Amino acid sequence: MRVRVWENFVERLPGDVGTLGAAALDALAVWKINGREIKNILNMAVSWCRKKKCPLAPDVVEHLIATIYPSARREDPEGAGDGSGAAAASLSLIDYG
Repeated sequence: MRVRVWENFVERLPGDVGTLGAAALDALAVWKINGREIKNILNMAVSWCRKKKCPLAPDVVEHLIATIYPSARREDPEGAGDGSGAAAASLSLIDYG
């Protein structure tokens, strides 16, 4: 399951940017991306948060997924919806300062 992959990489994050909770990991696990892509996204999120001096947040990670991997789609666990990921693709860049 993708949640475990997210957990493995989040456990290795440096402490200066914060962490992601279980609910955030569950929300991120619906993205159909592989382990290499997850690792890349988290590394980019850490760099971005350090540059902006803001804590790591799920919306930052989702924005990066939609930006870096535009073909990534959400996997609907209940089987409803089109799985297009359009909601995340429409996220605007968050300005933390």
